[in-house]
Amino acid sequence: MTRQAVMEASAPSDSQLRKTLHAMNLRGTKARVVILRAVFRRGSPVSQAEIASALGEFWVDLSTICRALNDMINVGLLRRVEVGDLVWRYELATDRRTISEHPHFYCHECGRVTCLFDFEETLLALRDELVNVGTVHSLVLRGICDECGRS
Repeated sequence: MTRQAVMEASAPSDSQLRKTLHAMNLRGTKARVVILRAVFRRGSPVSQAEIASALGEFWVDLSTICRALNDMINVGLLRRVEVGDLVWRYELATDRRTISEHPHFYCHECGRVTCLFDFEETLLALRDELVNVGTVHSLVLRGICDECGRS
């Protein structure tokens, strides 16, 4: 089973997503529900354009998507990620895997961004190393993903 199939199979229902929005003091509109579902199903940071294309038959204009994403960021439901290609991407901030900052891998061939969750020790060592320099807010590794490397 692919990662995408696993994410879709474990995706919460519309009513669960609506309850999540309500718990964050946001109205559970159909647009917000389908946008949140698109972010959840991706399982890695997703751009506004990718969200728009993932909505399928439920068409939502880009300004509505932008407002909904900003609302969800403001209440702490989503986080915004930028990996150096000038495209904002969005990921769940309440998911156990993404609640703390974590590094990402950016493929400069296809533009795919992958979350790297198993770097806790590396991040702690990096923070210790940079204690007199500043605070690390993000770490992005760039390269070519295996899929692009094979083609």
